[in-house]
Amino acid sequence: MGKVWFKPILTSLIPAGARSLDRRQTDFFRRCVRRLIRFGDWEQAWALLELSTETHRYNPAFHRACERARRKLLKRLHPSAARRERFERHQALLSLTAPFGELSGDCANAVILVDPRAIKHWGCVVYPGISRGRFRGPRQRRFCNAVVEERFLFRGMPLTEDPQVEILRRRFLEGRSWRASGGVALMREIRQRTAEKGLNWEAFSNCQLRAWDELFERIRREGYRSQAELQSMGCAMGRFGLFNEVEVCVSGRGEVLFLEGKHRLFIAQALELPQIPVIVNVWSRGFLERLSGPYSPEAAQDLLQQRITPA
Repeated sequence: MGKVWFKPILTSLIPAGARSLDRRQTDFFRRCVRRLIRFGDWEQAWALLELSTETHRYNPAFHRACERARRKLLKRLHPSAARRERFERHQALLSLTAPFGELSGDCANAVILVDPRAIKHWGCVVYPGISRGRFRGPRQRRFCNAVVEERFLFRGMPLTEDPQVEILRRRFLEGRSWRASGGVALMREIRQRTAEKGLNWEAFSNCQLRAWDELFERIRREGYRSQAELQSMGCAMGRFGLFNEVEVCVSGRGEVLFLEGKHRLFIAQALELPQIPVIVNVWSRGFLERLSGPYSPEAAQDLLQQRITPA
C-alpha cells in the first residue's frame, strides 16, 4: 500500500483582510526606503526607519521588514574594509558630517531635574552610528551631553499611545491584575523580540512583573532616588551603572523627549512626583545657544524650567 501524505492545514487568528493590509503597508515601506537610499537621502531613510519601528513595533511582519531595511542601510553607511574603497567617494555619504560633539562624558555633569509630566513624547536621534534611535555607539556604549543640530532630532509618538504604557496605566492607576492589564501580550512581545523563546507566564510574572510591583511600592513609600544616591547606599548597580537613570534628549524648543527608562518614568508620573533626575543623552545646539553663559547642568535646568509648561 502506498504512502499517504497529509497536507497540514495552516490556520491563523489574524483575519485575511488584515494580513493583506499588512503586506501592502510593508511593501510600500520597502519601496519608500529603497527609493530614498537610491537617491542618497540617507537621513530621511533613517528617520523613516526609526519612526516606522516605533509606530509598528507590535506588528511582527512590519518589524522584521524594518530590521532588514536597517541592516541594509547600515551596511551602506558603515561598509566593511573590503567595500570601503568603493564607497569612500560617494557624495551622499561624504555629505553626512558627524552631528555631535560631546560636552562631557561624565554622567554627573549630564543629570538634571525635570518634571516627569513634561516628558510626553518619544525622542528619535537620527544618525547612522546611533543604534535604534537611542544615543549609543559601538557595542552599545552610552553617550551623554552630546550636542547635535536640530535637524537630527525628531519628536516621536506620544507616550500615551504606547501599548506598554497603557498596560502600566491599567495596572498601577486602575489597580487591575497583570493578566487583566495585558501582561500576557507584553510577555509574548518580549519573547518575540528577544532570545528568551522559552519564557512562560509563571517565570515572567515571578521575575519581571514582581520587580515592577516592588519598584512602584518602593518609590511610593521611600520616594524617587537617583542612581548616585542608590550607589552611595550600597545598592547593586545594573549593567549600565549610573546610566540607569531615565534617559532623555532636549530639542531646540526646550522639549524633553523620552529615550529610555519607561517604567520609572510612568511610575513617577502616576505618583505625581514634582521632579525626577534624568540624564540628558543629547542636547540640541539651538537650545544650548540660549544659555546666558557656558554650559552647566544648573543653567540648563533653569532654562528648561522656564520653557516647560506641563499640562
